Amino acid sequence: MLAPTPSRAVDIPFTQVFFGRQFRSVLDDVAHYPDAYVSLEASYWDIYYERRGNRLHDYDQRALSATALGRRGAVLLGLCAWSDDLSLQQENVYTDSDRMEGNKSNDGGKVMLGYTLARALPLAVTALEVVGSAGTNGEFLADLELRLSWSRTADLLFKWETFSNALDIDETANGSEFPFHFPFETDRWFARVQVNAPDAFRFRVWGLYETNSGAGDSVEDFENRVWFRRGGVGGSIDYRLEPAHRLYLAPRLSDVEARGPGARLRVEYTAADGDLGMHFNGVRYLHLDGLEFANPIARADIVPLRWLSVFGGWERLQLEHHGSSFFDVWPFSIWDIFLAKRYRLDEFETTLDTWFVGATGRFENKPFLAEFSGRFEWWDGATHLDWLERVDILFPFFFRYERHHESWEIEADYAVQADAALWWRFGSRSSIRVSGRATIPFETSEDTDSGGGPGGPPKPGPPAPPASDSSHGGLMGTVELVIGR
Repeated sequence: MLAPTPSRAVDIPFTQVFFGRQFRSVLDDVAHYPDAYVSLEASYWDIYYERRGNRLHDYDQRALSATALGRRGAVLLGLCAWSDDLSLQQENVYTDSDRMEGNKSNDGGKVMLGYTLARALPLAVTALEVVGSAGTNGEFLADLELRLSWSRTADLLFKWETFSNALDIDETANGSEFPFHFPFETDRWFARVQVNAPDAFRFRVWGLYETNSGAGDSVEDFENRVWFRRGGVGGSIDYRLEPAHRLYLAPRLSDVEARGPGARLRVEYTAADGDLGMHFNGVRYLHLDGLEFANPIARADIVPLRWLSVFGGWERLQLEHHGSSFFDVWPFSIWDIFLAKRYRLDEFETTLDTWFVGATGRFENKPFLAEFSGRFEWWDGATHLDWLERVDILFPFFFRYERHHESWEIEADYAVQADAALWWRFGSRSSIRVSGRATIPFETSEDTDSGGGPGGPPKPGPPAPPASDSSHGGLMGTVELVIGR
């Protein structure tokens, strides 16, 4: 295997890449918008771009959405339409003639209906809010959101949603074309409990459980069967702060309770596992099971002033495999038994740790509001891979598997991540918000490769790339226009 080409550190929005827009609560959002409004939103993610000679990686994602929502008394009515597009492109990554183009399009719309019941209810509940929606993106989709409130002391939010999606990839290698269709049928459950305690404390606990599965239709005799499960738990403790919301870039001191500094401590843990089966003419040629993913996060914010906060934290991304996977090489014919290569994935583990410290600022001069956040990041990552290759001893009857080991380490990688959000409120109920993120690496260490099989000497690294080569990524931007009345 070739030694990897050193890459610049970027911030990749994994959740948006695979599942589109992150979780949003309609009931949380309506508290920050006018009673009746139209929202137009456009987003772009420059996920990653790398050009090294004739080798190319190019991945980006675009999203557009329009929402119209209004309340009349206790009834809420709304419409939403969207278009999401993920684009993947590779050239000459594995050979001098391979090419891959991938696309995940998610265009759809839905109708929303909600109702609020504000009176004394069983179990001392003082208010019940419910909103549901149904629509299509080529397949049926629906969601249901419910919130129970106990005066000003506590509330419970629950949301369920179901939808379908698919990733289509066309691969060209050595003059042959191979289509791959990866379907997803997703069911997601989210619950959150918030308690407003005495002495300006607020506690939040939440949990998420999600299943993704799909057995796609055969595309030119290729079929892929996907299974993926994700779960997560988290919690936060706030002191003299407003509840966190997706529109808030910086923590905000409470207008009611704040008489001094505020603080927030948040911890979160997400874990996932999955399997993938790939078939051709009903014969399985790839079996990948036992994939495990973990993502713990810890962050602390201190807000000494209304316009200033400082924070620090740690995050880990970890992917590992300890299953009995195999994958075979084309062509797919009966002669594969004797001629095609066979590979086994034995042990695989990759880990990326990120430590960060930073500060946020918030400046308001009506009708303008600006929020900025910058953080310095330390990156530390390592990858270890054991794989087996079938070689013949006495063709075509006896074979054995030869073990290979690859190991890469990335140390002392640094980056600055910058976030900004600018608001302009025009009229009494309308606004435009522009937000963005850039991750700017300014030092990248050399990768080391200790591969080459047992006892093999280290392989030399790749030559220095020409000046025309380039890489970038980790750029995200969103524009939202809200017109209310």
